[in-house]
Amino acid sequence: MNRRIYLDYNATTPVMPEVWEAVVTLLRKPGNPSSIHGEGRKAKAVLRKARQQVAGLVGAKDSQVIFTGGGTEANNLVLSPQIISAGHAASARLFVGATEHASVLAGGRFVSGQVSVIPVGREGQITGDVLQQFLEGQLPGQTLDRKAGRAEATPFMVSVMMANNETGQVQDIAALGEIVHRFGGLFHVDAVQAAGKMNLDFEALPVDFMSVSAHKIGGMQGVGALIAKDPDLVLKDVLVRGGGQERNRRGGTENLPGIVSFGLAAEICAGRLETERSRLEGLRNMLEEGLGQINDEIVIVARKGERLPNTLCFLSKGLRAENMLMTLDLAGIAVSSGSACSSGKVTVSHVLQAMGYEDDLCNSAIRVSFGWQSEKQDVTAFLSVYADMFLQHKKHHAAA
Repeated sequence: MNRRIYLDYNATTPVMPEVWEAVVTLLRKPGNPSSIHGEGRKAKAVLRKARQQVAGLVGAKDSQVIFTGGGTEANNLVLSPQIISAGHAASARLFVGATEHASVLAGGRFVSGQVSVIPVGREGQITGDVLQQFLEGQLPGQTLDRKAGRAEATPFMVSVMMANNETGQVQDIAALGEIVHRFGGLFHVDAVQAAGKMNLDFEALPVDFMSVSAHKIGGMQGVGALIAKDPDLVLKDVLVRGGGQERNRRGGTENLPGIVSFGLAAEICAGRLETERSRLEGLRNMLEEGLGQINDEIVIVARKGERLPNTLCFLSKGLRAENMLMTLDLAGIAVSSGSACSSGKVTVSHVLQAMGYEDDLCNSAIRVSFGWQSEKQDVTAFLSVYADMFLQHKKHHAAA
């Protein structure tokens, strides 16, 4: 094989060429967006444009975009018992989905006793019935009117991932948000994997906060954003204190090169969303069909529900993920066994465990995620290596 094949876009995407060029051009020009001289004003205009571009990708207003040091920081910024939004009192409880990213499962600034986990079904979904029953159990007698303002109502926040980073499973955010608001809570959505791959309309969704990240859509690593619906949002315990940047929500000089990369990548993704979604779905379906022809016992995770067009997680009973990852890597193919945000070791996926899969199947999980450089020949190459691995497994099993 003459070139490396990168099929781990959910971990990070290669930076787009247009983005590289824009960043290099910017780096030749000095300017702090907070400075009042000409260079500073030009930098501020660049920052403003990027904010508009990111807002455009998710259907938000540019005034609602708070730039951060990444998706994880955006999650930690919003998951706070001291956040005040739209007249809500500080949240006393945090409820998170069982398949969330590690930065959400950790609970942000909520202490462990304030955090409870919402169960998911076999496909990884949180249904409206499950969420309603869960909230009724956690908040007995809670008002079903968000605006009632009853003194006995317990203020709370719910955080749910729009699209799962390991399985690609997509939650019905509109339905879940309506339930959260009926119970009087704030609703945060981790849309790090969804942005750039799905049509998003933050303004129309019953969502109070949304987290997004640049390096998942072709921008640079180390920059993200929290989108907040309330323009008067108050953060009493901001993570990064400084000179009042980002309207006192995130101090420190903005990472202008990273933010520019975020803005341009967002604009590019928004412009080709429909065609790229169809193309990536075709690659995913091609891989799924090919795997089934090789191994008729293959398990496609979250197959029955809505998934991201670029993501395929599959289980091969009897094969170990560690061995498959090493073989694929030696063959020049980079994939993953799940989230990249851990120790770098292959461990049992908490996502698959929450979905009810046994450890022996979880230990065989492989995640393939496509992106802007992916081609049909990449799928063909992957299937060829997998077929050899599966054949060797069958021979070994027969000999034993």
